[in-house]
Amino acid sequence: MHHIDIHHIAVIGAGTMGAGIAQLPAQHSYQTLLYDVNSDVLATAREHPSTPRSSCNSTVFGAILVS
Repeated sequence: MHHIDIHHIAVIGAGTMGAGIAQLPAQHSYQTLLYDVNSDVLATAREHPSTPRSSCNSTVFGAILVS
């Protein structure tokens, strides 16, 4: 078994589940991109993290609109 270094993570879908999944690696300093077709859903995911104790850094937790 060999070791793989992961530096970038992408999550497709910024709803409740996708935002929650993306939040964990973002909190641990992985470059995390969250993709969605709905700009309102992306804005909500970025402004209101899933847990009150979270501290997503907007430079790490990038939200990208995909059409």
